[in-house]
Amino acid sequence: MGVIKVTNAYKLYDSRSDVKVVLKDFNMHVKKGSIYALMGSSGCGKTTLISCIVGTNTLDRGNITVFGDRVKANVNKIGYMPQEISLISEFTINEMIRFFGIMNGMKSEIIKERTKFLCDLLELDDTEKLVRNCSGGQQRRVSFAVALIHEPQLLILDEPTVGVDSLLRSKIWGFLLDITRTKNITVLMTTHYIEEARLSSHVGVMRKGILLAEDTTHNLLQQCNTTSLEEAFLKLSEQQEMGRRQFITSEFIERAAKNDHEKHIRNKTEGRRKLQALLMKNVIQLIRNPGVLFFALILPFVAIICLHNTIGGKPTGLQLGIINDEVMRQHDCSNQSFTAVEVEEYECRVNKISCRFIEEIDFVVKKFYKSRHEAENDAKRGELTGFIFFASNFTEAFPLLRYSSDFNLDYSDDGIIQVYLDNTNLQFVTFLQRKLYDAYHDFIGRIMEVCGKPEKMGHIPMMFETFHGALDDEFKNSIVPGFLVATFFAISSYVTSMCLIDDRRSGVWHRSLVAGANPFQFFLSHLVIGSAIATLQALEFVVYAVLVGNDVDTWRFILLFTTLIILLGLAGILYGLVISVSTDSSLVASYFSVMIAYPFMCLSGVFWPVEGVPHYLKFLSYMLPFTLPSKTFVNIMFTNLPFHNPTIYLGFVVIGGWILGELVICLWFTKWNSANRK
Repeated sequence: MGVIKVTNAYKLYDSRSDVKVVLKDFNMHVKKGSIYALMGSSGCGKTTLISCIVGTNTLDRGNITVFGDRVKANVNKIGYMPQEISLISEFTINEMIRFFGIMNGMKSEIIKERTKFLCDLLELDDTEKLVRNCSGGQQRRVSFAVALIHEPQLLILDEPTVGVDSLLRSKIWGFLLDITRTKNITVLMTTHYIEEARLSSHVGVMRKGILLAEDTTHNLLQQCNTTSLEEAFLKLSEQQEMGRRQFITSEFIERAAKNDHEKHIRNKTEGRRKLQALLMKNVIQLIRNPGVLFFALILPFVAIICLHNTIGGKPTGLQLGIINDEVMRQHDCSNQSFTAVEVEEYECRVNKISCRFIEEIDFVVKKFYKSRHEAENDAKRGELTGFIFFASNFTEAFPLLRYSSDFNLDYSDDGIIQVYLDNTNLQFVTFLQRKLYDAYHDFIGRIMEVCGKPEKMGHIPMMFETFHGALDDEFKNSIVPGFLVATFFAISSYVTSMCLIDDRRSGVWHRSLVAGANPFQFFLSHLVIGSAIATLQALEFVVYAVLVGNDVDTWRFILLFTTLIILLGLAGILYGLVISVSTDSSLVASYFSVMIAYPFMCLSGVFWPVEGVPHYLKFLSYMLPFTLPSKTFVNIMFTNLPFHNPTIYLGFVVIGGWILGELVICLWFTKWNSANRK
């Protein structure tokens, strides 16, 4: 009975320069209970053939059956050891073997028994040793144990004894010979060791994508009229070069070219077991990588604290120069005779009102100068943030203290408070302008009060009130939500993309697929773990929002806020999945997951309102995952607006759209990669 049958197989690699034929009209038959050694030099197509047999690659033409069925119909009957180590470095030896035991649907008791047996056989004494701390030879033995854990009926081994010492190699071969003889297990292995081929029951000789011969060792030597496998391989190669050799076969080779209609029958219990194993893998990897945990959980919290304590605070220690030509010496302002108020029946005279205004300036470090020239020099040297100048006749020229009959006269600049600021730092300028306006408001109110007039007479005829928030709300309340949304999205996408790319590059992805897992289960396991992390991150944000938020409905706030954060996390995770299925490069993935956050923030109103974005970019801005969710974030925190208000639900709509779009792209990429896997 044939266990593996390859019929008329073709496999091409299509590069930009040319098309390379890796398998050309390849035919092979592996009998049940045999040890089939596939020999060939590096690059002849052995590993490509193995990948097609186990289902991680596809043929361009031809047919492969395993146990008389399609490639993936009997995955639990196959034990696969790839040429690469393909292990999870964060796992211990015991965890690594247990992981693939669960993947293959084994019970815990049986896994323990098999683990002990295999570790004794392969001389793996310390089963709690991390895989990354094992030597190369030990890692290959662990990889071999993983292939054997579920007692498969078919063992497929790609260069299994490379890096293993001769004594242990002999022990492994004794084990293989025993299981084929006593349990009728089939072994297909690739090798370049001639002595291993001699021990095999059947040998296949492969060169340039063609199987030159396959037969028992004895028959092959007899057909080539030699006593040495080296000479037989040489003769077959020479005959191929001369065009005389295509294929040597024996009586047990059957040529069949039928394509079976594939039926996809999934065992739900096995699917849950595989998902359980993948979830266990992700949890252990996170625990064993404290840096990733720090990045995913602690960094957002640190970002919250940093943003809360550094953005929007009032600048202190600013140096503001003052030139007051109304007094000879500044301490004269403390002399009440200089600043006395004379109230008459129709007139109010206030002396040296510049002194009263200077008293209101208590938000900077005041530095007094005798001349404007000195202040200008210090300002140009960067020693001052700005300076204020009062003319010698400031009080007499001040408009509000002049007689009503003089209102038609031209006012000179002497009655104006002249402020000069260093505009290279817009935050300082904005802060000083606002505080100076507030100081003037208080100053003119006091002037009206001492003159016996209503304070409002000196104020501008305009009053500002708020219906959400407060007039003195800090800048952080508007900018921090956008930063947090961007940080949360970027971290979720980065961690997910790095984990999946690491799985693919280490070979664990393909090895798990051979064990019966599918990409959807991989993605679902990352979504589950990512959602759990997102929930923890949401709690961090809830604490922050409760501390800085206004009077809001707490339960409504927690529900909407947590839901929004989790959806943002899912969007970030799916974005990471899209990145991971579209590239194998960690560098490219980091660029697209983290660096993309910066242009997104620029376009999403984090630094400047979207209303100020050019009209041709506005639609793009509103479609980004930061713009409307950030607005929703702010409105949830500082208002009691109902969910059906557009400023609330549109943020959820955009995130929902991103999640659906990313899911479609991710599934399409996965399907495309499966159809075009090289």
